[in-house]
Amino acid sequence: MDFVPIDQNSLIALTDRLRPLTKVETDVSSFDLFTVLAFLYFQQQKVDIAVVEVGMGGRVDSTNIVHPLVSVITSISYDHMSVLGDTLTEIAHEKGGIIKPGVPVVLALQVPEARKELLRLASERQSPVIKVEEAYSWQELHHSLDRQRLSIEALPQAPAKSLARPAVKLTLPLLGAHQLSNAVTALAALDVLRDSGFNLSRRDLQSGYRQTQWPLRFELLRKRPPIVLDSAHNGDSMLKLREALDEYFPGMPFIFLFGSSADKEMDAMLDAILPRVEHVIATQSLHPRAKEAHELAEIVGRHHASVEAILPAEAAIARALELAGNKKGILVSGSMFIASAVKEILRGEPPPK
Repeated sequence: MDFVPIDQNSLIALTDRLRPLTKVETDVSSFDLFTVLAFLYFQQQKVDIAVVEVGMGGRVDSTNIVHPLVSVITSISYDHMSVLGDTLTEIAHEKGGIIKPGVPVVLALQVPEARKELLRLASERQSPVIKVEEAYSWQELHHSLDRQRLSIEALPQAPAKSLARPAVKLTLPLLGAHQLSNAVTALAALDVLRDSGFNLSRRDLQSGYRQTQWPLRFELLRKRPPIVLDSAHNGDSMLKLREALDEYFPGMPFIFLFGSSADKEMDAMLDAILPRVEHVIATQSLHPRAKEAHELAEIVGRHHASVEAILPAEAAIARALELAGNKKGILVSGSMFIASAVKEILRGEPPPK
């Protein structure tokens, strides 16, 4: 809350409070418990605004008990298909479960199939829709390895009290062209809150964007050699990652440290990223859902890519640093678990001279 994680004593106290319930409801998942714990903590702290991200899908997600001030749906792609469905219409239907009757919904740019289903659900529930690409115009002003600058202007379809009317210039520490559309989507949600009576100023907006942090999203951990950590775990996000590598490191070869959960669409990820990397090191985190490193290597090999499997992750990092030297970059991706593990391993080490 206010950029400060929950303290250990509060976490223990709330866990102890919930523990007896697990004996009554034995099929409750750990995510369900974390969700309830978070809501209880928010209540105790009397938060003004809580940003609640669904765990998977939306329709039957445990977070979906909330009645929000605004529902936000970012770009939909193929993901969690074993649970959400095999088509974008089915996936959109599940994610559209967070659209509540009469509650405004912000839609990021969507592929036509997903957009059609989301608009149908919004119409059925009489929910006002803000289509980001029709309500705002935006452009990149500048980008570097530290930040990017953009300008956003509200169009007539935007909320009446839009913070981007007149156009506003923002500094964003998040990198990649896809983060520009995410920034506009977030602004649309803030505009809805402002129309609802929350006192948000343009200065608040600019300060908030300037301080934004989103770990493991094209996070540059080191500059020499470049070590990029990213949580991409499906074909669409891997393609955006590849585009970001081309934008910020044009022509630089990369060693790819790859780890993934067993339920992911490996081929879609690899088709997107392999043309951009020189060599793959398959490894795995300690998370129980992690796919075995040698199995990952076999899948990569079927794509006719140079690959080796190395465990543990510490040894995989050492091998990647050896291969990269001073002329190649290192990319760590495939899951949040492996990116987080590598970050923890390298965090205490001094940068190379």
